[in-house]
Amino acid sequence: ALAALLRFGGISHDLHEGRVYHPDAPKQIRAVQQFWTGEYYRHIGLKDYDGYPLLHAHLVEYGLRIVEPARRAAAQLLGIPTTGKGLVDADALYWIVLLMNAALSTAGVGIVFRIGRENIGAAAGWIAATLLAISPADITAAHMATGDVTTAFFATLSLWHAMRVQRLGRLRDYVWCTALATFAFAEGTTAATTLFDGKFLAHLSLAIAAAGCGLVARSQRQCRSN
Repeated sequence: ALAALLRFGGISHDLHEGRVYHPDAPKQIRAVQQFWTGEYYRHIGLKDYDGYPLLHAHLVEYGLRIVEPARRAAAQLLGIPTTGKGLVDADALYWIVLLMNAALSTAGVGIVFRIGRENIGAAAGWIAATLLAISPADITAAHMATGDVTTAFFATLSLWHAMRVQRLGRLRDYVWCTALATFAFAEGTTAATTLFDGKFLAHLSLAIAAAGCGLVARSQRQCRSN
């Protein structure tokens, strides 16, 4: 609840700054609009645009292809005009992307809790989740219309399954770990550094810190019992 409150609260921050609080935000919005028209590649000649990782924009596009026809059908049924771009309008897209980022960032807190609980204990999970829930870096990322939260979300999910592979050795965890790491690579700045994304490292460091706290607490309990 705390994680959701901090992430969904103040979600319009990017809009108050003229939509350019982060330089990547306009790229993401234009990419969704471009994909919506069926144009999946446009050569611009600038390295900051050509080859820019856009899984995040694709996820928004896929969602719109499901929701927008239903929205238009409902509007027509009610006699509401359906002229204009609808949800593909830039203003609407900014809100959609910001809401999606806040939701993924909140879900990431839950994943970190599961990592700590499954590998160390419930106390470690709660410590890690609480620290991440109040992390200024993670909250700020959720208030930007960019793909950084998507990178961290899939990378953290991949880490969760990787640790399950180490612990349980199940084939399905191998498959999930590989697939989710691929999704993270598809949104990271470069394939070589995606899993070392700053927010992913923040998630990982928080989990490690919580694990250390859990180990200390466990050692203290053993000392008392002895």
